[in-house]
Amino acid sequence: MGKKKIDVNQSLKDLEGKPLGSAKECVVVDQNNNFMKDAKGGGLIVTILTPDDTVTLKKIMIQSLLQGEENQAGSQKADDYVLLTRLSMTKEKEKIELDNKEIERVKKLVGIHAATLVVGQVYEMLDGDTN
Repeated sequence: MGKKKIDVNQSLKDLEGKPLGSAKECVVVDQNNNFMKDAKGGGLIVTILTPDDTVTLKKIMIQSLLQGEENQAGSQKADDYVLLTRLSMTKEKEKIELDNKEIERVKKLVGIHAATLVVGQVYEMLDGDTN
């Protein structure tokens, strides 16, 4: 079974080639710290992008593995856990060695859970020649 060394610290990009930032939801308050209301009287929540918290291949892989898939067998969860621990221990500027089975598993889960822009880049990063 073939193995590849993958740089999981690669940043994903938006359509303009800028690094993707993480989105965070925030409650909006006025200058007196009162919650602002939306048109229906509920709390006003906005989503902001934080470019300083760049989305990396590693973050997407971990998020997808944590979400798993519906009716996932315990043995698959155990295999995913092993990969999760290896990923979490991978340091910045360090590559992780993945076999074809692990690459296909990650691609499957990312395909289930991520948006098109993310899926395309993750597939390219995992399929590319990164040895």
